[in-house]
Amino acid sequence: MRSGRGGKTVRGATARRPPNRDALSLRHGYWPRNTRASVCLTFDFDADSAYGDLPVTGLTVRSRGVYGAKVGIYRVLELLKRYDLPATFFVPGYTADKYPDATLAIVRAGHELAHHGYFHERPTQFLNDPGAERAVLEKGSAVLERFIGARPLGYRSPAWDLNPDSPKLLARAGFVYDSSLMDDERPYIMDHGDGDTLVELPIDWVLDDYTHFQFAPPMVQGLSAPSKVFEIWTDEFEGYFETGGCFILTMHPQMIGRHHRLKLLEKFIQFMMRRRRHLFLASCIEVARHTLQRLA
Repeated sequence: MRSGRGGKTVRGATARRPPNRDALSLRHGYWPRNTRASVCLTFDFDADSAYGDLPVTGLTVRSRGVYGAKVGIYRVLELLKRYDLPATFFVPGYTADKYPDATLAIVRAGHELAHHGYFHERPTQFLNDPGAERAVLEKGSAVLERFIGARPLGYRSPAWDLNPDSPKLLARAGFVYDSSLMDDERPYIMDHGDGDTLVELPIDWVLDDYTHFQFAPPMVQGLSAPSKVFEIWTDEFEGYFETGGCFILTMHPQMIGRHHRLKLLEKFIQFMMRRRRHLFLASCIEVARHTLQRLA
């Protein structure tokens, strides 16, 4: 049944949004099994592709990303297994090509594999060049298809840097959802006309480990104390829980995989699990399909 708030979003697309209880909160009963809110644990498995667009790509710089493929990814997978949690991994095609064992480990653990460019290309590189953007989408999808036996259904823009035409391009390429925009705390559907729709799963930098931990002077100082990040993430989680939002945590194996940060993630999981029976803990594609079912 079609319901919810309407409105405009990127490039004039019509947005279908969930029904509100009031100006800020979802109505109870929106999420499956009468849960109060949804949670998606997501990981951008960039490895060394994350540094491909930087002017300095020396061996030491790139090795920081390699740490995620050699060490961090396996620590993350072990932690998720211990708590029996689903997750979505956004993987550039280059990463899957270069680190097939790590990519297979994600798939064999039952997690969702989603698109993140081929070599971490920002869509804003392709302004007014949709053909080049389509080529990158096709190249990345073809690689991931070898691992999962089907085209990936989800997309996240590298550096969260969509260009205005990207959502319509993604919809026409067969993607079910995108997770790159920051204009809400609840999933919604973008209608582009001619039957082209795309679910948006909104994110924010405050729920990304990169901004808190990445050390890349002078742009990003990072190296925050985990206790500070724990306070921010738990307070945000409480807000999402109270208002019925979709709490999407974004992490990178090369950052969250360090010992002290992994302890932070486990501590946060333990905090969150106190409310497990009231949460829809799901992969991004599960949330996107639920959104389509509720708002179609």
